[in-house]
Amino acid sequence: MVKRIQCRHQSHNGRFTFAFAHSDGAQMGPPASFILGSGAQWVSVCVCSVGGSVELPSALGTVTLNDFFLLQWNFNNSEIARLRNNKTDVEIHTRFRRRLQLSPDFSLTVRELTLQDSGVYRRTGLKAAGGQIPTHTIHLSVYEKITAVQIKSDLTWMPVNETCEVHVMCSSSGDQSASYTWRKGDQTVRGRELHFSLSPAEGGVTVTCTVHNGVSEKSTNDTVMCTFAGDPTHFNNTPANTHQLQNSSNRLICSSLKVHIQY
Repeated sequence: MVKRIQCRHQSHNGRFTFAFAHSDGAQMGPPASFILGSGAQWVSVCVCSVGGSVELPSALGTVTLNDFFLLQWNFNNSEIARLRNNKTDVEIHTRFRRRLQLSPDFSLTVRELTLQDSGVYRRTGLKAAGGQIPTHTIHLSVYEKITAVQIKSDLTWMPVNETCEVHVMCSSSGDQSASYTWRKGDQTVRGRELHFSLSPAEGGVTVTCTVHNGVSEKSTNDTVMCTFAGDPTHFNNTPANTHQLQNSSNRLICSSLKVHIQY
């Protein structure tokens, strides 16, 4: 039977579910998770967002608490909960004050998750009749949700080939370790920045920046236009959001029109 680790996101009522299975690999979780089995332990992975909560299952199967002499939960090698002779003692780690809850089956719930809650959680146990049960290890990663994405455009006129050198930069609020992906036509580029050449004849070119991490994803579009204006009178009709560049006796108008996608 497959049990599930569920991360509950209170702000948007979203939910990420990660499954784990015994080391025989007969049943696996969804694509977003992976399970490793090694001898006397189960290893699972859970990804949650800041402010949410997660229930870490004890994975005891059909064995009851009365069958155990000792059960423990550890966080990064520090004990945070213990059951000895069917008596529960909760040793609260300083970063978990009033945020831990033990279920009757010794599953552990962590509420109001913070970035500092990321780490390795282990459930260990000793049977009353002697012998250690398989250790259940959970790697928990907590991320901030990405709340906004911005694109900044910088265009430089190159008189030699009469094109604009375009430099676009993407930034976001929230998780500073998030991944960035650019899309321009059929081209996909990873990273915060994108460079390309643009001629006036090409008209407007749309680039899309997508920022994503384990719990969220947001995108923004920017349409960039390189327009050569030989007549200075045309320069006076430039929209307020247009970048103005000057090269000797010629003038160039590089327009950047932003379109924001809301999720």
